[in-house]
Amino acid sequence: MRRDTVFVPSTKEELLASQHTNDIYEAVHDTPIWSLAKIIGQQLGGLQLYLATNATGQPHPGWSKLGKSHYNPSSPVFEPKQWWFIVLSDIGIISTLTVVYLWYSTFGWFNVMINWFFPWLWVNHWLVFVTFLQHTDPTLPHYEPDQWNFAKGAAATIDREFGFVGQHIFHDIIETHVLHHYASRIPFYHGREATAAIKKVMGEHYRHTDESMWVSLWKVMRSCQFVDGEDGILMFRNTNHIGVGAGENL
Repeated sequence: MRRDTVFVPSTKEELLASQHTNDIYEAVHDTPIWSLAKIIGQQLGGLQLYLATNATGQPHPGWSKLGKSHYNPSSPVFEPKQWWFIVLSDIGIISTLTVVYLWYSTFGWFNVMINWFFPWLWVNHWLVFVTFLQHTDPTLPHYEPDQWNFAKGAAATIDREFGFVGQHIFHDIIETHVLHHYASRIPFYHGREATAAIKKVMGEHYRHTDESMWVSLWKVMRSCQFVDGEDGILMFRNTNHIGVGAGENL
């Protein structure tokens, strides 16, 4: 709960506070149309919102949303030694946007939309889609600091199957992500072999599903609303009458 950098879930207390201050959310949080709206928003703009405001990241009390931006060299999400790297990254972004503007001025908005903006949204979708489902699932625990250690934290992810795309285009980043948490330097072409090896060690703590990722996206959005638990071990819960803790009275 304190070491995750993205898709940090809300606790039950945080969700209750949100309901008391947001009437719209209180009215529609348990409806499928709200879940669909969240999916669309997340897939189209989730990455950019995360980069601009650190949305779904650690709260960093005392910092404004823009202060936590990944474009801010002094953001608390970075170490001081990374300051100049962020500056160089910002220069690269500004340079790219300048080229896009010149492109638009020369060839018009339709050309830019088809050849740059829509592919840019497509990349946003894949990054969020894959990362969200790697780290969010009803079976995955979250730990308070007194319960966390590296082995537990690394195991709190899940391998999924994405068929031809996952194996031949994404190089098994979806199918062997648990391994990545433990040994990120193993090359992708040894990923499946190494995953088979760690499964023997992890036993029941290894998480895997071959369910369609599109189905999983919907199920996860509906069932993983917040985390709650005891003794420092928190599991996903929801008010949608789905799974463990279903329909819990908030």
